[in-house]
Amino acid sequence: MSETPLTHLSYASGPVNAGPGDQHNHFAPPLLPAPAATPRMVAEDQLRHLHATFVRPAGINTAYDILVEHRTVFLDGAPGSGRSSAARVLLHELPHQGTYHELTPGEEESGTVRIPLHLIGVNDRMLLDLSAADAELWGAVRAQFSEIRNEVMDRHAHLAVVLPHPYAAQLDPEFLRYRWDVERPDARAVVHRHLRVRGGMGSELYSPTPAVLLDYLSTRPAVRDLARLADLILRARVAAEGSPVSGRPFTLWCEQATGAMTDRANEVAAFVPGLAESARRALLLTSAMLHGVRVDTVHRAAADLASLVRSPAEERPLLEREGLTERLSSVRAAPDSTGRVRFTELGFDRAVREHFWFDMPDLRAPLTTWVKRILLWPALDSTGRETLVRNVTELCLATKDYQTVQALVSAWTRENAQRFELRSAAQTLKTCLSSEEHAGHFRAYVYAQSRRDVTAGLRETLTEVCEKVLSVTHPDAALVRLHWLTRHEPSLGSARTALVRYARSDPPVLSRLVRRLADDMPTRPRATDIRLFLALVEPGAGSALPVVDAAVRRGLTECWGAVFLHGGADRWGPAVDTWVETASDSPTAVSGALLDVLIGAAASHYTALSRIYDAARGLGPPGWSTGVLHRITAAQRGPRTGNERASQQLPVSERTNV
Repeated sequence: MSETPLTHLSYASGPVNAGPGDQHNHFAPPLLPAPAATPRMVAEDQLRHLHATFVRPAGINTAYDILVEHRTVFLDGAPGSGRSSAARVLLHELPHQGTYHELTPGEEESGTVRIPLHLIGVNDRMLLDLSAADAELWGAVRAQFSEIRNEVMDRHAHLAVVLPHPYAAQLDPEFLRYRWDVERPDARAVVHRHLRVRGGMGSELYSPTPAVLLDYLSTRPAVRDLARLADLILRARVAAEGSPVSGRPFTLWCEQATGAMTDRANEVAAFVPGLAESARRALLLTSAMLHGVRVDTVHRAAADLASLVRSPAEERPLLEREGLTERLSSVRAAPDSTGRVRFTELGFDRAVREHFWFDMPDLRAPLTTWVKRILLWPALDSTGRETLVRNVTELCLATKDYQTVQALVSAWTRENAQRFELRSAAQTLKTCLSSEEHAGHFRAYVYAQSRRDVTAGLRETLTEVCEKVLSVTHPDAALVRLHWLTRHEPSLGSARTALVRYARSDPPVLSRLVRRLADDMPTRPRATDIRLFLALVEPGAGSALPVVDAAVRRGLTECWGAVFLHGGADRWGPAVDTWVETASDSPTAVSGALLDVLIGAAASHYTALSRIYDAARGLGPPGWSTGVLHRITAAQRGPRTGNERASQQLPVSERTNV
């Protein structure tokens, strides 16, 4: 039996010694929950969930056959037909040989609007979602389709392209045979599937379908709205637990859910003018922004908002004023059994928030100031902070107020910001990057910030967002941003630790990082890149080092050559010892590849060759060290490598810091 030619390194979920020297670990709670698996596995899990709730539209098997036979399929459909979900499901149903990821036009470091072809890996399953593309972007990517498809074929990959519906007729004739039009799935079946998969609801509850639900479905809502409707039905069921209900409870849940989907905006618009007092409106808006937060916190926050917008103070004596329960009732809210404020009607909180944000644009600035202010209150617990941050972020995205979002992130990541503020900034960016409509803007924002000298808090926030959120759908974008964060952080920082952990968790990402380092290190040998490379080749936190891949092997040789030329032996020596020891314990093919890389890089570096041979003595099977010596001798006789480019040495001041 042949062995898989990979060098396996052990996985570590804790701190990693990212290079030689002492390691000091200072533990702080993560800003975002740690994923239970690698980004690749998280992406596959999301696809499995989508597949479980997906209702197959008519003819989708034809689209699958096109994708299997031609490795490319172009999907079109009316907005709201579920075309993007269909593309993801098709890719999920393929054999899981390569990596699933999304392609996005534009490579920041080249400044061109193109699909980066180097991101197409062997056996990859890729989504190119152009559903929101404008005419300019569509034209640029359309001109590249032949080049993209040739690369897909050469790499034995698969690509699903979602076309922009207004321009789909412009698809070139040569690609028409790969096109498939997505038909809208049966809306009732979509809702039923979500209720069954997500809520365990049996068909005996929703058969026959209530008239109120059929009336709503007749309006042909978007497929994504059907998922939200099912969520509201399940929420109505939870809220009704323990309450006596006459008749069919499912009908009542549907009435509440469809009401939240359709009637609430007009209802709120008619309700607010009836609240003549400014303080009463402040209580209404506060209850919506802090929906589900403790009643005493809502009371205090409402008073603070009223003061901020200069509402007149209450002049009546305290004992003559209305109680809080009475005032909450006047805005259709009440404390629940746990003392948290909730509206009595499903979806009313969202409609209230959107009414004030959309209908009173002059209120946005003071409301944002209020959010920043009360976020600092000790009385606001973590659930309340998460609710507040999510709500203000969604409001900003609804009006594409990106500047306000970025200002909030800056405020929450200033120097000496508290831990919960950093967590709020991370939550905000996670929400933005998880939105199909707005993610592109915030990927660009994260990229721009990663290339600057930013506060330690913003660097940590960006690091976690890249490793835990962006890496799931855009692995290369996460890699690029983590690399720039590493270049701009102090020695042994969290960005480098995260980048090493991320790269070692996924061999394709590791290969890409090696090639990226090899592109720069020989000609622009940054001290940070040399330290990063030495951390990368140390054992302790990875999955596999694919040294038998010719491109990776060339990249590793270039990197080692730059390390030998520009780094001190006290830094690279321990890494050489580990590399040689790994070679001695590896299968023959891998062992030879490891030695070829190291000895090839050190061919004109006597000190490095001596260290390699000293490390090899006494290791491996009998005669192994003699074989190492023969390789060293052969390398010394052969042509010299690029390691002799002494003119590219780092300044002495920087070399001593490597």
